Amino acid sequence: MTPEEKMRRDMEFIVEHQAQFSENFQRLEGAQEQLTAKLDQLADSQQRAERRTDRLERLARLFVRAGQRGRRDMREQDGRITALIDSQIHTRDEIAALAEIVRQLATKQNGNGKS
Repeated sequence: MTPEEKMRRDMEFIVEHQAQFSENFQRLEGAQEQLTAKLDQLADSQQRAERRTDRLERLARLFVRAGQRGRRDMREQDGRITALIDSQIHTRDEIAALAEIVRQLATKQNGNGKS
């Protein structure tokens, strides 16, 4: 092989490898662009997920507060119901005492009228 042929062969080899390198580099650039786009999509998706999580946390806090209010209101209602029951028992006892007085008076009047 003559030196010119060797140089030509070496140059063809270099040109082929340079072309292959350029092609591979373009593919890498394309892949990098795709990865960048995917990364942007992922960042957007993460932001949406964080906003949804924030909303869910706010809703959970609202539910907890509503539950606390509900328990407090139930305790207050229980107190009112207990007071009402106590009042009804007191009223029943007073009515029973009044009925006894009326019965005793009626018995006295009937006893005085018979004599």
